[in-house]
Amino acid sequence: MSGLLIRPRIRPRVAVVLVYTAAMCMNGLDSTIVNPALYTIAGDFGRPLSAANTVETAFLVALAVGLPVAGWLGDRFGTKRVFLGALAAFTVASAVCGLAPDLNTLVVARAVQGLAGGLLTPVGMTLLFRAFPPHERMKLAKVLIVPTALMPALGPPLGGLLTEHLSWHWLFFVNVPIGAAAVVLGVFGLREHVEGPEGKFDTVGFWLATPALGLLTYALGFGPSRGWTEPTVAVSAALGSVLLVAAVLHQVRAKTPLLKLRLLADRVYGSASALAGVTAAGLMGVLFVFPLLYQASLGASALDAGLSVFPEAVGLMLASQVVDRLLPRLGPGC
Repeated sequence: MSGLLIRPRIRPRVAVVLVYTAAMCMNGLDSTIVNPALYTIAGDFGRPLSAANTVETAFLVALAVGLPVAGWLGDRFGTKRVFLGALAAFTVASAVCGLAPDLNTLVVARAVQGLAGGLLTPVGMTLLFRAFPPHERMKLAKVLIVPTALMPALGPPLGGLLTEHLSWHWLFFVNVPIGAAAVVLGVFGLREHVEGPEGKFDTVGFWLATPALGLLTYALGFGPSRGWTEPTVAVSAALGSVLLVAAVLHQVRAKTPLLKLRLLADRVYGSASALAGVTAAGLMGVLFVFPLLYQASLGASALDAGLSVFPEAVGLMLASQVVDRLLPRLGPGC
């Protein structure tokens, strides 16, 4: 028996759910968990709050950059390989964030987190859809609502709790054991699938869409604090808008586009996507603004600022328990 590697038997579908849930919990938490700690981070590094905001903006900009190429990378190199590679990068970047000796290191590590997170979400959904046929996916709603919606809402309360009773470094250290365990489980439990890209990589679409999303995210992130007429914000907004228009025109006409925008022409898919976008903007906007508002205007502690958005998490949790019962009766258009 020497020389033989004994691998634990793990049901592939169970492994997909566990690894996906762990990865999305990390990704969802890290999109908001830093918000109530920004004042503390700024103070520890002796920097103004506007500089500390780059910790969050770097994550979001990199996230926007990673999303467009995730599908192509998964098809080209295999969903298991890309997903676990992104998960490992996210975990290592989390450790670097917690050990960061200065703000610049923290910002760079957060950017790596965001880039990896941008790959995790679409590739992870592909893994799920291949493991579960359409008629079984509704059963996953109660599970998927936890990482996709509930974790971002729990981020500020948990971030405030860790910052006040431990330190802001633990906002990132909590990811390390979870990520490491998920990578090991994924190595043994996930199945590889290489679809093969439909055509050549859409290089033009990549160089139009990726900078457009990154520049617009940067402008939206810093516009309110620096002012919309500040040179870097104004140039980013203008250039990002031009590139976005060019990207849309290219994606619609391209034979093998990076982003299949033609899908939005379907009435059901298009309206559902628009509604999801508006809803996500409202949910995530509250999670970012309220903790800062409570600390800046009311002098609240990090914990109290984080708890200010806890009712949103409660509402999402309650809704997740009834959606699978209401949908078959009322339909998606209700």
